[in-house]
Amino acid sequence: MENNIDWTKYEQASEEEKVKLLKEGAENGDALCQFEYGYHLVGKDKETAMHWFEESAKQGFILAYHAIGFYSTGFKATLYLHSCVELGCTASWLALGLCYENCSEMRDRLLAYMSYLNTVQHEYDEDRFKRMLGPIYSDELWNTLALDGATCVAAAQYRLGMLNIDVSHVTHEINTGIEWLTKASENGNWEATYTLGYIYAKGSYGIKRDPEKAKRLLEPLKKNVDKSEQEKLRYALSLCNQ
Repeated sequence: MENNIDWTKYEQASEEEKVKLLKEGAENGDALCQFEYGYHLVGKDKETAMHWFEESAKQGFILAYHAIGFYSTGFKATLYLHSCVELGCTASWLALGLCYENCSEMRDRLLAYMSYLNTVQHEYDEDRFKRMLGPIYSDELWNTLALDGATCVAAAQYRLGMLNIDVSHVTHEINTGIEWLTKASENGNWEATYTLGYIYAKGSYGIKRDPEKAKRLLEPLKKNVDKSEQEKLRYALSLCNQ
């Protein structure tokens, strides 16, 4: 891969100057600049952002494959995400599972399930990818592209739980679903904690109602729940008092 940018100058530059340097580096063939410039543009000009991700991927920059898959849908998403997991990026399994579960043209719940299992079973070589990002690494980029191993595992555990308790899914094993949701909750997944609390508050899916257990799960969520989720949380807590 080409290296056409003075990264010392980049680190000392203002945000506006950084964008200019990235654009110049991208146009001069620097794969890292192409990736970061694409990331900078993705919320403003997705088509151009995808162009630069693809240029970076052509030079073998692994996380560019992940970004293309992450911001795409359907066949294109699965193609690039499969390539990325083959290159060692375990975090791409989660995005692949979500694609198989939610993209109508590629929907396959069994493949989604297997992708989530791969998410929780494979090791995460995070240091390798953080080194790969080098001077452009930021927590914002890392989290936006869902590259954090612990977060990916907890999210996959949540999805495995939901797929197991879903009556339309081939596995449909309630107890296994509760086990996955419990693991996800213990690993900090808000949705899993809420779902467990709701199940125990209402007595859903054949699970015996346990209002006290539901309260222990739901009460701590009041401290960090988004405003958009407040009403849902209040409703779940109200079930505990019925």
